[in-house]
Amino acid sequence: AVVVAPLRVARGIQNKVLGVMGMGKAVGTSEACGAGIEASVGRDLDAAASAADFVKRIEAVVRDPQKATAMGAAARACVLAKYSWNAQLGRLDRHLAPATETVLVSA
Repeated sequence: AVVVAPLRVARGIQNKVLGVMGMGKAVGTSEACGAGIEASVGRDLDAAASAADFVKRIEAVVRDPQKATAMGAAARACVLAKYSWNAQLGRLDRHLAPATETVLVSA
């Protein structure tokens, strides 16, 4: 299955798209929607600038189930690596570690 998200206006990270990617589904979206997501276009998701390009890209994935399956697997791996709780909390820990070490040393 391919999930289509042709949002013309997007603000920040598109959580609905990330949710679908996390379920291992291939996603086709507009460039505006994909811009807020840290993913590789063509591998983790597909994005297009124009309506004609959008249709062409979605048709290519729909007609090739192996490509859709591979894109879905890559999408899930991307979400787990960059947007899961562990990934996000790991980033927070890396930022807080120097401050924590400073406080412990000076105490």
